[in-house]
Amino acid sequence: MRDRRHAYTEHIRITITGKIAVTYLLLVFFSLIASGYALSSLHKQTKVSRRLINVDIKAATLALDLQSELLTQERLAGQLTIRPNPDVLALLKEKIAASASGQNSFLGIIPAEQQQRYSALFSQYLTTGNEFQQRLQDRQKSASSFFKKTMRPQQRAIRDALKDFRIMQQKKIDSSLDQLSNDSDTAFQITMALLLLGLALSTPVGISVILQMHRSLRKLTDATQQIADGNYDLNIETTDRDEFSQLTREFLAMGHKLREYEILNLDASPLTHLPGNLVIQRRVEEMLKDGTSFAHAFVDLDHFKAFNDRYGYQKGSDVISMVATIINQ
Repeated sequence: MRDRRHAYTEHIRITITGKIAVTYLLLVFFSLIASGYALSSLHKQTKVSRRLINVDIKAATLALDLQSELLTQERLAGQLTIRPNPDVLALLKEKIAASASGQNSFLGIIPAEQQQRYSALFSQYLTTGNEFQQRLQDRQKSASSFFKKTMRPQQRAIRDALKDFRIMQQKKIDSSLDQLSNDSDTAFQITMALLLLGLALSTPVGISVILQMHRSLRKLTDATQQIADGNYDLNIETTDRDEFSQLTREFLAMGHKLREYEILNLDASPLTHLPGNLVIQRRVEEMLKDGTSFAHAFVDLDHFKAFNDRYGYQKGSDVISMVATIINQ
């Protein structure tokens, strides 16, 4: 059971390439989420800002302009009730016409539930203003009384309504600005939190990759130096399953193979380059252990050492070559 668990752990172990990919994907994933959230928040805040400028602030500005126009009209109408003057009357008529245009612009941007109230006030005042001008033109004595009892109260009622609207609109603007500021702070905090979360999750993986690479490269460097120094009996433990550890194991296997070749070369005959006694003995023992069928012949030359000492190394080599040819034939 323990071996199975160990094998399963080894199977799911992630390589360096996989860890680098995981680190990159974590950074990309959280960066995309943070960027998407930031862009979404920015778009929302842009819409709020555009509404503030194009609707709320503009409506408050138009209300202030209308208040100023009504105050001017009240002053001109008051002058006309004291002393009729055609120029002042023409100016009053022009002001009333201009305020009608401003009233239409104001009604076009305020909320629908408020339009009916202000539309009724403006319409009633326009009718009253026209009637007042008509009475002045007809030189009616009732013009002054009409202004005091009807026109002036309507002007002040509209100014008071516009004043209330401006106060309410200013509170709405202030609330929207506060909300916009809070939303900006929240968006910044969440965006930074997402980025930091991505870094927090990817940093341990990155550190693990660096440490694993450093450990594996150190073992690989050690194995390379030992092989370069002629030490083929490498004994470097490595249990990791990353690419560098696999390369280290390949170096170890290569070292062991080079050690075997070295033994073969040291034990081989310098004349025939055939395996020597140690290699032959090991091979025979392996086949005996495996139960492999084989044939074995041993040929010896009597008094060869005495012949070699008497006639020299070259003659001894010629004798060995001749014997080998006879056996081969």
